[in-house]
Amino acid sequence: MLLFQTFFIILLMVASGAAAAAAAQQRILQEEEEQMTPYSDSEMHKWEFKIVRCTGFTNFGNPEKFKEVVSDQAKYGWVLLEKFDNYRLRFKRPITEREKDASRPGDPYRSYYGPSLATIVWITLAITFGFIILIMLIVFVSTIPASTNIGTN
Repeated sequence: MLLFQTFFIILLMVASGAAAAAAAQQRILQEEEEQMTPYSDSEMHKWEFKIVRCTGFTNFGNPEKFKEVVSDQAKYGWVLLEKFDNYRLRFKRPITEREKDASRPGDPYRSYYGPSLATIVWITLAITFGFIILIMLIVFVSTIPASTNIGTN
């Protein structure tokens, strides 16, 4: 049981460290975006802007995915301004495009592509707990004395 407790504590420490690193990386990316996207007052009255991000399993380095995203955004009047990297794209569109949104299917303000973040969390949790259960079973089976074999004479 001590082995399991030690393993669980280590797993929690690794997970909390990974979460802190991810939060720090998110802050760095947000600061970078703010520095790379200065807008004048006149732009803000004529245009609206957004950044579309990948959720991690896909990225915009794939030419087909890149074309698909740009095409999807064009349906709502969004025009590609720049590709920050393989995970972030910046778009703009005239404010007058808002009037057409009610007659368009879908979400014109969608800002993530790929599986939802909730899906990623659930998959990660399922894999993690599956791994923990597997380790527990291995430890349990390895601690059964050999003399308890059933069906031997």
